[in-house]
Amino acid sequence: MRLPNPLAAYCRWAFRRRYRMAGIDVELAERLNEIGRKGNRAGIDAAMLTAELILRGYRGEALVMEMRRRIEAKWGLDNG
Repeated sequence: MRLPNPLAAYCRWAFRRRYRMAGIDVELAERLNEIGRKGNRAGIDAAMLTAELILRGYRGEALVMEMRRRIEAKWGLDNG
């Protein structure tokens, strides 16, 4: 059984309190925060992918095309 993390509980309480005091919908703020976390994770993944491809010798347009191909495959994105 995993014990609750008191620091995480406090951070969540403080996050919710700040938004309540500012008159901002807490549920909306939490959803936006989650989107921000996912965006941050995607940015880290893209940076790691870029480093990997550069180390493999990709440059210029070939680098961009390979990144686009891999990102679309991983996250199911389609710009067309």
